[in-house]
Amino acid sequence: MANVSLHNVTKRYDDGTVAVRDVSFDLPDGEFLVIVGPSGCGKSTTLRMIAGLETISEGEISIGDRVVNDVHPKDRDIAMVFQNYALYPHMTVRENLEFALKMRKTEKEELRRRITDVARLLELEPLLDRKPKALSGGQRQRVALGRAIVRNPKLFLFDEPLSNLDAKLRTQTRAELQKLHHELFATSIYVTHDQVEAMTMADRIVVMNGGEVQQIAPPLDLYNAPVNRFVAGFIGTPGMNILDGALRRSADGVAFVENGPGGVRLPLEGIPAEMDRATAIGIRPEHLLITSESDPLGFPSVVQIVETLGNQTFVHFPTEKGLGVASIHPDHPLRYSDTIFLRVASDRAHFFDGDGRRIIRQS
Repeated sequence: MANVSLHNVTKRYDDGTVAVRDVSFDLPDGEFLVIVGPSGCGKSTTLRMIAGLETISEGEISIGDRVVNDVHPKDRDIAMVFQNYALYPHMTVRENLEFALKMRKTEKEELRRRITDVARLLELEPLLDRKPKALSGGQRQRVALGRAIVRNPKLFLFDEPLSNLDAKLRTQTRAELQKLHHELFATSIYVTHDQVEAMTMADRIVVMNGGEVQQIAPPLDLYNAPVNRFVAGFIGTPGMNILDGALRRSADGVAFVENGPGGVRLPLEGIPAEMDRATAIGIRPEHLLITSESDPLGFPSVVQIVETLGNQTFVHFPTEKGLGVASIHPDHPLRYSDTIFLRVASDRAHFFDGDGRRIIRQS
């Protein structure tokens, strides 16, 4: 395996469109890095530049100790797994797995050993003589993974490989990929638009938007300490409640007041003075707590939607710009149009300035 480095990598097309701007990160040997972001954010273009399938306009990419800007894709010693599996339909599973090794003129005994090991690792032994049309989506994805693993490359690149699977199979395959990574300790870069995949699989996550890196951090750091409003809203399911407004201090205490005639007033406590310049507040659904009418930090809300999931219930309530959401324990039975009282866990609230940057609390 190998470490990977990107330094100030930019992709600019002939018409002047900048798809990726000044992307830099270092990937240590053996790490599983996920690049996540909305459609069109530049994540797949970044992956394709690492693979050599897109040329670089500016910057430098290194794999191991070698700069690969001008190295042909086949000479970068990488393996790529695509969304559409890209299996040869006329070949059996065994022949699909063997193909790259035969092209490299691998010795027959070594070829046989690698196929046997990969088939056992991915539980493909019963499928080796089948053709892709006789496989399920999950089985085809395992074959595509096996075809990459059997080459024993320096670097694995995954381009939204689970997008074509149904929800249950995606969850199962995510677990299989995690197990596989721990067994192989393979340096891997995984691209997805699904932040749940990113949070559950990554050692570190690169969040991109508009062709630029927004934040690079381990999953829980992104969740608990997003650097800006975009990351705060993108990471988390359901998403963070973000309300525009201002902090107001009075003899009765401090509250964040949402803009607009129907804006929500959120009583708070222990909010330091540096937060007074905030123009938005962010609150995770689990940091809105059920309370009583007598609680001075409580605020009333009328239930608009109730989503009962068994282990938790999501309650949606009106705000000036739409609906907020609170995650509450299912022991609280609620119905549409009920009035409830919620309070903000003030120490878990996030505040953003006019440029969308999170204001850091001074210790």
